[in-house]
Amino acid sequence: MTLSGIPRGSFVVLLLFLKLFAEKEFDFHFFQDDYNFLLERAEMGSYNKDYMRTASVVSFRYNRTVIAFNMTLRFKVDVGSDLVAVDQAYKFVSNEYRLFAAIRMGGKLCTMFDANVAGVKTQARKCGNMTQCFFLKDKTYRLCNVVPDESKLPPRIPKGRYMLEIDVSYSSVSLFVVKVYFTVTRPEV
Repeated sequence: MTLSGIPRGSFVVLLLFLKLFAEKEFDFHFFQDDYNFLLERAEMGSYNKDYMRTASVVSFRYNRTVIAFNMTLRFKVDVGSDLVAVDQAYKFVSNEYRLFAAIRMGGKLCTMFDANVAGVKTQARKCGNMTQCFFLKDKTYRLCNVVPDESKLPPRIPKGRYMLEIDVSYSSVSLFVVKVYFTVTRPEV
């Protein structure tokens, strides 16, 4: 026993954990190939009219098998690159969406954008004017024909139906909430 009763092996594991995870931000560079992602719809849950002129999300059928969405944002204040996003998943169980604590992540929106989470950065280059993560007031920002890239989503999500609530805030004030409904299935082996 060392250091006030902590076993030696546990102390080394604790130090290693602190060294690995406490000093750096969460790594959003995901890769997965163990499940299929099917977008059902996306919608704007709410937006703060004191900070935003408009915010909308419209989902539509891109072709016979794929659903895509368009997003439009226009701010009343300069937010720059200081947006923070908190993503919380709810799983469809017993005919309602219930909190699914296994999927919750948060961080700076620009860090997620640069890591190309769900392929949004790649999609923004194809269609839209969000080429960099810096937002000014009275400028309309658009993403169009966005189809999430399932290979750039977090791995090992259990199969089922989900609602992902993305709460984007600036200086601890919620600006808008986007709700994304999707299904996770496993390929037949």
